[in-house]
Amino acid sequence: MNNFNIENIFSTTLRDTGEVALIDGDTKKIINIVKTGYAVHISRTSASGRYLFVIGRDAKINMIDLWMPMPGQRGRGAHRPRSPLGGHQQVQGQGR
Repeated sequence: MNNFNIENIFSTTLRDTGEVALIDGDTKKIINIVKTGYAVHISRTSASGRYLFVIGRDAKINMIDLWMPMPGQRGRGAHRPRSPLGGHQQVQGQGR
């Protein structure tokens, strides 16, 4: 674990450099900048809030562990550029 308020960490896509900045919402300071690959398309937290999944248009998935002493890249894999938290999401209001 670390001393960051995990519920108040947010990510900002640095699209031109292929990175994501993790920002401490309490102090508004950058915690870490993580190399993520070409054209980050979507960032989502896990249900537990421990991991941040970052997916680029190159279909690269980065899993960032926010509980590490210095949150940063922990693992990665190749996958189609869809949300790893649920393949097809239900569209509300259309009876699906």
